Amino acid sequence: MMPALIGVVCEWLLAFVCPGSDAAPAPEARIFPPPASTPLRSICSGRLQFITQRHPCINGLHTKRRRHLTAAAATPSDHNGPLSLSPSRRDHIGESLLLPSAALVAACTAAVPSAQAVGRPPPADAAGLGPERIPQGDYVTLGGLSVAPMGIGTWAWGNKFLWDYDPARDAELQAAFNYCVEHGLNWFDSADSYGTGELAGRSEILLGKFIQSYKGGPRDDIRVATKFAPYPWRVGRGSIVQACRETLERLQRPCLDVAQLHWSPPLGWQEDAYIDGLADCVDRGMARAIGVSNYGPVKLQGVVRQLKARGLTLASNQVQLSLLSRVPLESGLLDTCRENGVVLIGYSPLCLGLLSGKYDADNMPKGARGVLFRQLLPKVGPLIQTLREVANERSKTVGQVALNWCLAKGAVPLVGVKTAKQAEENLGALGWRLSEAEVRALDDVSSAVKAKTLQNIFQTA
Repeated sequence: MMPALIGVVCEWLLAFVCPGSDAAPAPEARIFPPPASTPLRSICSGRLQFITQRHPCINGLHTKRRRHLTAAAATPSDHNGPLSLSPSRRDHIGESLLLPSAALVAACTAAVPSAQAVGRPPPADAAGLGPERIPQGDYVTLGGLSVAPMGIGTWAWGNKFLWDYDPARDAELQAAFNYCVEHGLNWFDSADSYGTGELAGRSEILLGKFIQSYKGGPRDDIRVATKFAPYPWRVGRGSIVQACRETLERLQRPCLDVAQLHWSPPLGWQEDAYIDGLADCVDRGMARAIGVSNYGPVKLQGVVRQLKARGLTLASNQVQLSLLSRVPLESGLLDTCRENGVVLIGYSPLCLGLLSGKYDADNMPKGARGVLFRQLLPKVGPLIQTLREVANERSKTVGQVALNWCLAKGAVPLVGVKTAKQAEENLGALGWRLSEAEVRALDDVSSAVKAKTLQNIFQTA
């Protein structure tokens, strides 16, 4: 059972970040999940066919990139749009899951660039540090609340399969949380689906525990956003109210700062009821603001209209955004968010760590991410190298440049942390801004490396 599960999740991960070779789906087209009536065996067979069709996408990508950056002309890019969460999983996977396709297994042995080809991360003392504490003037408004221009995601807190979570290292997570709060990174994003198996809900439990255990100062300005999964067994608006009640118990909080719907349910099943349920949470004082996740521009406007009829506004939309996931920029979603005063939150800005610059043939993450990176690293080398050139000019790290690119696009990046060291590096993405020339250079090489990207399977086009 476990090899089968690993195979399917690896294929899902490839679809999550891998460039697509097909035409982009029509607006609001659903890529997955299929209708609830579809037999599980048919779903699995479809996934196998999908991944074998998609494998050509990791071959023959353009390798052109711009080497001559005008980083010295550090003119901040002008993005004055309003700055106003993470993919989930399907539970109860049956025994019909298929083993990895032969193409996937073969691709795992593909050559990976050496440290010389990709370049090693700079020494720790060369990594650019951020502000000692984020100035209040740099904060942005989210649902009427003042929050840091970068959020902290907690997907890894409780996820053993993908993120190698170990309860014995909870003290490290607490230290990472403390560092974030002490330096002004004051908002955290979770979900009721974060945490695998018997650790279901672990992310919210840990976040609540860390907040209560924090001794570094007042806790009043710590903000929490979480997402509710539209599970098919959740029926009616009351199901979302109940989900919110259970989340508040895990978080040990009387009120959520932002309550979000994790993704648009297949075929719109119960969607209006779920949105009304979020509005009910606000009316009952259980949440301060409403957000959605994985919504495309058309669906987003529908939610805006529905909430407006209730006298409420949509605060945020959390979507996959990175130099390898550009669909929100190309679909018009970013403009739609600006026009409606909705904060665009970009999750996976480092593409599961692929854009951190820390991995090469001699240094791979464990598990499913390692399988994925072995396929993608040979193809994203030109992008990593361009990121490194900008980073060297800026005395920053590759990851800091990738995060700053998201900021330059007018988004609020949502980045995960597991250690205080990671939190410190992420903080270094703030307090400065890429020049317009640097942003253009990154855009050029990003577009060349990957002409099309398939977004998270739960995200509408």
